[in-house]
Amino acid sequence: MIHELDYASGRLSHVERVKAVAEQQRNLKIIVMVLFGGIVLLLGIPMMVIPLLGVGIYSFVVLYRLLVAMETKPIWIMASLLGVLVPLVQVLVFITINYKACEILRAAGLKIAFTGVHEDDLERFAQEQC
Repeated sequence: MIHELDYASGRLSHVERVKAVAEQQRNLKIIVMVLFGGIVLLLGIPMMVIPLLGVGIYSFVVLYRLLVAMETKPIWIMASLLGVLVPLVQVLVFITINYKACEILRAAGLKIAFTGVHEDDLERFAQEQC
């Protein structure tokens, strides 16, 4: 599983890398949907700020893991994490990183759905690579 991988070492096999990118991209897409939905709810329910802060903080972790799995240079990781703090730049960062993640997954021959790669496609990919 992805949580067992050592992100700090940066040493992932091709299969581990593709699986990590797929899982973290799915997480990032879900976070973006929750954030945008939460912003709409925030207009009517001011107390939504507290859960949205938690989701925002978790997005940093997911974004970092996705960038490491994509083998991004450390300077771009820092720039992306700082860019997420700026409201309009945040959208551009998410779109750019999602696009690059899609390129990696398509190059591996995986189909990408609305919320990311399906689990059975990932399992099939891992079996084909072994």
